Amino acid sequence: MPEARRASQLPPPVVALAAWLLPGLGHSLVGERVRGIAIGVTVVSMYVGGLLIGGVRVIEVPGYDNDGRKIANTSTLNEVRIKPWSIAQVMAGPLGIASAAASIWAAGPDASGEPRGARSHVRVNEIGTLYTAVAGMLNLLAILDCTGRAGREAEK
Repeated sequence: MPEARRASQLPPPVVALAAWLLPGLGHSLVGERVRGIAIGVTVVSMYVGGLLIGGVRVIEVPGYDNDGRKIANTSTLNEVRIKPWSIAQVMAGPLGIASAAASIWAAGPDASGEPRGARSHVRVNEIGTLYTAVAGMLNLLAILDCTGRAGREAEK
């Protein structure tokens, strides 16, 4: 049985922001609740799976080095060029921003001067980074989809 649709009168930018804040919420706001739940579960599961595979240090934060220290005298554009996965990772929403903060914290030294969290091995790190980036790109596609649907509803 097809799900009941509820027409949304929200403007597309509001729907896009909601979809970024909580993956799947944008589709729920345009009346596609089942699709929203499926997208939310998929994006969050894939992102958390990447963190579980490679650890929180797979999150690449522009402007910070591998020891969690702020890099002085660097341009943001150059840092993003060096760490391109950070763009896709942040598209997962506040989950991406919170895990970036956790990555910086884990890279910092503890009382003994050692990093709180170790970087994973090369292949495991790549797989974890890939999962988190694909989750962010998938959420970007979902944001574009629900924004387009909200725009079509507004035209009616």
